[in-house]
Amino acid sequence: MSDKVTEAIEQITAEAPKAVIAIGIKDDGTTVIRTSETNVAVMHWLLNKAIFELNVFEANQKQAEEAA
Repeated sequence: MSDKVTEAIEQITAEAPKAVIAIGIKDDGTTVIRTSETNVAVMHWLLNKAIFELNVFEANQKQAEEAA
């Protein structure tokens, strides 16, 4: 496991989350998904929330670049 992966896991753990979904990418390009939740609806909500937050972050970055 790389230092960046270890650091990301430590940061998430420090927040004391109630549920976690971890998505990893192996060297061969395949993905691994693990979750602490067995409730499919909660997993979908967490993934959708993460995608939304990422899209907002990317939009803000693009606006900042265009303004500069």
